[in-house]
Amino acid sequence: MLRFIAVALTCAFIAYGQVPTGQTVIVSSGPERTQFTQLLFRDGSDNTEYICVAERAQRSYTWSIAGSTLTSIVDSSNTSTVTTASAHGLAVGNLVTVAGATDADLNGTYYIQTVGSTTTFTITTANVTDATYNTGLTLETTAPRDTASIWTITKLSYTTTFLDRVQVSDPNQICANRAVTTGATKITYK
Repeated sequence: MLRFIAVALTCAFIAYGQVPTGQTVIVSSGPERTQFTQLLFRDGSDNTEYICVAERAQRSYTWSIAGSTLTSIVDSSNTSTVTTASAHGLAVGNLVTVAGATDADLNGTYYIQTVGSTTTFTITTANVTDATYNTGLTLETTAPRDTASIWTITKLSYTTTFLDRVQVSDPNQICANRAVTTGATKITYK
């Protein structure tokens, strides 16, 4: 605990330029910094209205053909379209891992290239036989899904173009349901 306090104070001193002259500060040790994913949503006036924030690495989540949560993966010309049975909650750039495909070239880890709908997205493949794959597959991710109860949601309210109120939800909200923020703390600007 004392080490954490020392590191925190050192970081604060560095941030505000308060390290005494001639002293060496090493901040390479200590706990890893948590990385976050932030999703922004704009209103009709192009103002940021909602900000959803969650830790970048989440518990592993798996869809499967056997569990009826994964419908199919259809490969055509080095692009595979993944279809899930319900909203997947993923975004462009998230990583997913495919396993159990009858074509071994489909098994692997991919970045999501496009999100076509709440139940479809595409990945770029190589050397995969053009076909519909719908047996034995699993799809896994540790990306934050906007359908999971893992988000803190900030709602920004404006008077014309001026920010006048900020509401911050309790953690463990669903970003896809961002209009509903339970336990919100309100901060009003004058």
